Amino acid sequence: MREGYLNLQKLNQIAQDHLRTKQDHLLSLQEQVKEKVKNMKQEEERRNERQMAIQSIIEMKRKAKVLKLKTSLCEKNIETRRTTQEQSKAEHKRSEDKLRNPDDTRTYELMNQRDYLEIELTEFQDKAKDYKMKMAKYDISRRNRNNSKTSNKKKTT
Repeated sequence: MREGYLNLQKLNQIAQDHLRTKQDHLLSLQEQVKEKVKNMKQEEERRNERQMAIQSIIEMKRKAKVLKLKTSLCEKNIETRRTTQEQSKAEHKRSEDKLRNPDDTRTYELMNQRDYLEIELTEFQDKAKDYKMKMAKYDISRRNRNNSKTSNKKKTT
């Protein structure tokens, strides 16, 4: 009977040792799983950052295209205004040359025409200034909106 008891104790000891090794193995597996999960999260974050960087580059390229188009339109408008101003100056010079004509009625007509052209030129220049100011305000407000959008995106992420 004593031998049976000793055999049971020995079997119990073997079972406990086996249980400890299994528990140690389980703990090491849990640590490995935790490490893998951590690595996967870091990799996901890196992918997300890379994707966000790509999106911001694409958005910047789009904005650059729009700005190039706006710039070219502004340059065309400026060139058109320049040619119009040069034409107005040429008309003004012709009017002044004709004013030297001794015919009084013709002189008054030309003087009136000159005054009218000067007023038109002044109004046109004022409109050009207003247009430039509106474009500057629009660009500033657009930049502010874009900056607030990007800052909101950064806050949410």
